[in-house]
Amino acid sequence: MKYNYQQVILLDRGQEKRRKYNDLQFNDERFDAHLSSCFKLESNIAYRNKPSGGLWTSSYWENDETGCISAWHSFCQENWGDYTEPSIRSDGLPPRKADINTRLSYLAILIQVKKDARIYMINSKQDYKDLYSLYPYEQPADATNLDFYKHQIDWMECKKNFDIVCLTTEGELYTRGSWQNDDMELYGWDCESSVMLNNVVESYKVIPSGVKPKSKQE
Repeated sequence: MKYNYQQVILLDRGQEKRRKYNDLQFNDERFDAHLSSCFKLESNIAYRNKPSGGLWTSSYWENDETGCISAWHSFCQENWGDYTEPSIRSDGLPPRKADINTRLSYLAILIQVKKDARIYMINSKQDYKDLYSLYPYEQPADATNLDFYKHQIDWMECKKNFDIVCLTTEGELYTRGSWQNDDMELYGWDCESSVMLNNVVESYKVIPSGVKPKSKQE
């Protein structure tokens, strides 16, 4: 399994509003600022086998027949429908402003990862077990539901030796929804994705996400 050194981040609609469309070919000062701060890990996210920081990406799909540019893009469309329209609330009420602002943007950030990045690939349950054996996370003393913390990775220790941890499509199938069975769990990763623990971004640019606007409602 080879790592795709072209990774992509989809922006939300709130981020797009603060960006000029004619800045597509230029470095984004806001993203530069994000890169300077997002790698300061402090702890694991409560009830999630995720670091408190890092840069979340998904492999770039170029000219994919689905029209999506990444597995995360596809996951969003399959689970939440057309993000270019307001969210449909289950209670039948009009969408809240927060719902509308988190629609999928028409823009994305394409990242070129450095070729010398230290990458750990999780393509099976055994891959996850091996990573856990190297960096087991100590459960918080005040944890009320210890089941959520079984077999978690100590991401702060992991980042000392790996710059990126990548969960492949196959790996996601093996590590999904299994915490109740005292098994390996990466709940909340949802699809093929990578978490960058150290800054190994060689370059980046803002690109169209491929999402087509169907209304001008904001």
